[in-house]
Amino acid sequence: MSNGITPNELAQHLETAKRILKRIEAWWPVAEQVRGGVGKIPAVATLILPKTVWNDLSKEKQVSLTFYAENMIGDIRNHPEKYLTLPSSAPIYQSMLANYRNISDGFWAVVTGRFINEDSKKLMVDSSLVKGDAFWDYEQDKFGVRASSV
Repeated sequence: MSNGITPNELAQHLETAKRILKRIEAWWPVAEQVRGGVGKIPAVATLILPKTVWNDLSKEKQVSLTFYAENMIGDIRNHPEKYLTLPSSAPIYQSMLANYRNISDGFWAVVTGRFINEDSKKLMVDSSLVKGDAFWDYEQDKFGVRASSV
């Protein structure tokens, strides 16, 4: 997705995304996570947002967040332990750590969810919005939009 834009434009998109996420985090913990990464299931960098937030953003701000999700891959490779939620003593910890370090380019997604309960701030993920091209090609279902078509 970031092909075709200058490094300066990418930096601007990433700064915009960080400002948006910081505002959101004031009232809801933004979920930057890795889905999969267990066994033969590939790791996928995933940015999870409340659907109401996504719908209220301008197209340009939505694009900035997709660039952010795509660029999570580098951070996941360099700091995989930051994204693992299980204890380091878990039997699959080391294999998941290795899978996260080897996350494939293009394996990212922006997804949204609805609040299950406003008090707990828990989301039920229900929509894949944008997927990296490699993840789009891998997936059986074609929900959401392929990044290169945005």
